Amino acid sequence: MVGVPGEVFVTVAGINLVYQFWVHTKHIGHLGILEKIFITPMNHGVHHAKNAEYIDKNYGGVFIIWDRMFGTYISERSDIKPIYGTVKPLNSWNPIWANFQVFYQMVQDTIHTKRVRDKIKIWYGSTSWRPDDVIDNKLNPNQATVSLTKKYNPPLTNEQKIFGVFQIFSIVILAATVILTVSSQTYQETSIFGLIFVLTVILISSILQNKENSFNIQLFVSSGLILLIFSGSAVSSSLLASQVIMVHALINVLYIGIGIPIQRYSLKESVN
Repeated sequence: MVGVPGEVFVTVAGINLVYQFWVHTKHIGHLGILEKIFITPMNHGVHHAKNAEYIDKNYGGVFIIWDRMFGTYISERSDIKPIYGTVKPLNSWNPIWANFQVFYQMVQDTIHTKRVRDKIKIWYGSTSWRPDDVIDNKLNPNQATVSLTKKYNPPLTNEQKIFGVFQIFSIVILAATVILTVSSQTYQETSIFGLIFVLTVILISSILQNKENSFNIQLFVSSGLILLIFSGSAVSSSLLASQVIMVHALINVLYIGIGIPIQRYSLKESVN
């Protein structure tokens, strides 16, 4: 980025982001000669595959010519269907863990591998490479195939499903409200709203992972947010974002504190 004007960087990044929207689909097939120049759904799908044959390929965001020049291009093979995901299953809905688990794994590998050269190579080698002495060599090919296709899908109750759907829509409204009214917020208020947003997403992921006491933690946090905003000590209660957060927290409290017990009681009565 050194020497690149800010407006140029933002413009190019914006174009790249918008272009990326249409290449993430399976509804568009081969596009002929365009496949040799541009990123298309067919050649970009390979980038997201975790098959050994497709790892570290097709990095381009708009043009595929760079991958062809630097040897990282591969076309989708008719005999190998791409299986999307990460090589090592994330097994979590937590967005914070999703971003940092790879570094945790690298630190663990650095600690446990014995060769000094491997300890260093972990941090600059291929993303798919790991030292031999930290890989489970007992894994047979059949187990590897199962782990490659198995998806993370923890069992959920109806209460968790209903709550999860509500949270997915409400978090979008919350984020949009904070962004659209940012000019009326102080830096402190915007920072607090950002922390609330992250905390909310983490709590949602915990509930959707069926974590123990996740509903109780959500009830406690939602109650705390109501008191925080109502007091006006940290953020102004007159802000639209504050009011949206308070309404969201109040609905959470009512659903967890009253709605779920009623649902469970009704289910118990119907069984009896």
